[in-house]
Amino acid sequence: MGVEAQMQRALDQLTEIQHANSVAELLLDAHKSQGFWGRIFRREAKG
Repeated sequence: MGVEAQMQRALDQLTEIQHANSVAELLLDAHKSQGFWGRIFRREAKG
């Protein structure tokens, strides 16, 4: 495999890792905000 092909593969893998990280961050943010809104709505429901 040529150097250029190796570099391209490394870049592709890096892109995949970054994509996985951003998805994980989105899920984590959604989970955190869900807990935040859940507390507010439970408080509202109790009145």
